[in-house]
Amino acid sequence: MDNFKIKVFRVLASNLNLSRASQALCLSRQSVTQHVKTLEEELGSALFVRKGNSIALTAAGQALLPFAEKIESICNAAQGAVAGAGGARERRLALGASTTIVQYLLPYFIANFAAENPQISITVNSGNTDSVLAALKRRRIQLALVEQPSDREELHIETFLHDRMVLAVPPNHQWAGHEIDVCRLKGEPFLMREMGSGSRRAVEAALARAGFTKQDLAVVMEFDSTEGLLNAVEAGLGITIISRQAVKNRKALGGVKLVKVRGLHMSNSMFIASRAAESPACEAAVFRSFLLSEARRLTGPNLFVLPRPHGERTDSNVELIGKVAEQML
Repeated sequence: MDNFKIKVFRVLASNLNLSRASQALCLSRQSVTQHVKTLEEELGSALFVRKGNSIALTAAGQALLPFAEKIESICNAAQGAVAGAGGARERRLALGASTTIVQYLLPYFIANFAAENPQISITVNSGNTDSVLAALKRRRIQLALVEQPSDREELHIETFLHDRMVLAVPPNHQWAGHEIDVCRLKGEPFLMREMGSGSRRAVEAALARAGFTKQDLAVVMEFDSTEGLLNAVEAGLGITIISRQAVKNRKALGGVKLVKVRGLHMSNSMFIASRAAESPACEAAVFRSFLLSEARRLTGPNLFVLPRPHGERTDSNVELIGKVAEQML
């Protein structure tokens, strides 16, 4: 019997919930089901039975569970023995992150993670969402932190946090510090991230919901980084919609101004991505668990939400935790 299939069985048996097991294993629900099915075929006996919307262990599954737990204990003991003998390999973690995440969020999470896991060395590759996911599929990185992935084939995707996006304009712009109707964006010189950027997809989706077409926007320049976008706004080349986290330092220094837009709901989700067909390496699994536990620590069962403007309505499935998030960031 393959040890990984035993692990899948053990995790599913301990959760008796396919969604929770798939999250714990960083696998898709389909992959968990297939691993269990293959193990059942090998053993010649069903291990789980469905009861309405839940699952339960069969007699065969109950008989296998103590052996699966013993196998886990033996594996952990073996790893400890090797480490104690001085033969432990160097532990490395290769991460990939889209530019907004790597510039404005990831360093803080890595600092906290490194304090708890000094034995793991971390390298970070950055790029837009599409390029980071391509690196994940080519096995150049172990985990990807991205915005609005369009290609989810062969990937396990989990929502990690929600960000708010804002309209940023040059400090001397006529809209600076005011509120406008969304229709006034039509024809205004607009700056965008490049194709393949997750934040660009978020902007396009928000504008599409407001009834905009591509012809309604006068896109004058595209940039392959968030900082380039902000520099262009500060230089007076146009306006842009951008992450609130990215713009907060420029706003504090007076380089850009924010504008409220009636009729435009601007948000951006961020995700943890791993390869769906396999279990992440130990270091990647530890980092993933750390990130999700940080979110749970801040918000309980809800998603970690970055600060929203004062007085703005919060979606029903999340809580406003601006004060706590600002302290962490």
